[in-house]
Amino acid sequence: MWLDAVLLLKPPMILVAFLQAVDAGTVRLDEAVTLREDLMAGGSGEFQTQEVGSQFTALEAATAMIVHSDNTATNMVIELLGGLEVLNQQFNDWGLSATTLRNSLPDLDGTNTTSAADLVSVMTLVDQVDLLSRRSRDRL
Repeated sequence: MWLDAVLLLKPPMILVAFLQAVDAGTVRLDEAVTLREDLMAGGSGEFQTQEVGSQFTALEAATAMIVHSDNTATNMVIELLGGLEVLNQQFNDWGLSATTLRNSLPDLDGTNTTSAADLVSVMTLVDQVDLLSRRSRDRL
């Protein structure tokens, strides 16, 4: 069964990848991320109403991605993590066979996919494997 990735992909998969990057030291929570026009997206969230060039911390963007389902913030986090291809490789490395990001958000055509099995798998990896540090698991 394929699920609407706009609703389900953001919370666990991208946030886990973000926190894993924080644990690895490749992303800092206080790191500045800049709003660019090509990352702006309609739909949920307040970031789309901010001026191009506005800066936020990586933590602010990740928080808006989850708390407000902010599509623009999500695109900023995806970019911070290296883009769609990098995240897709990471999802593949985690064994998530049905999870693929094909387009930035909002993905109104529903081309980004995941499955219930992949959602369970990533949460199992977080719970049972050292995918994240204890601090990042608590933050998740």
